[in-house]
Amino acid sequence: MEHCKEYRTNLALRPDGDTAELSQHAATCPECAKAAKRAAAFDTVVQSAVMPMVPDDLTARLLALVPGLAQPMVRSKRWLRQRRAFFAISALLSVIGVAVLIYGLYILGSYVGVSEIWHTQ
Repeated sequence: MEHCKEYRTNLALRPDGDTAELSQHAATCPECAKAAKRAAAFDTVVQSAVMPMVPDDLTARLLALVPGLAQPMVRSKRWLRQRRAFFAISALLSVIGVAVLIYGLYILGSYVGVSEIWHTQ
């Protein structure tokens, strides 16, 4: 009976920390073996409850439940290429625009006489 108290106390405190002596006691005592099986089953239930299984399409199904909410847009590869091309052309035109602005200021400066000040220094 003393071994049963010790076994069940250790089982409650550390379910995976059985010593060889306590394992031998569980093999000979049907009540302690039953308690060990219940503890193992309880641990399995708790571990499965902690990590729920979530379906892959859960987000889409939840969004479908909200009335008036648009579905997320799926963009094609063509759209992505067009977007990249748009940004590349925009960057190029910006650089050309800045160059033309600087050249225009240089020409304007030469008409006003500012270029003579730049060249004398």
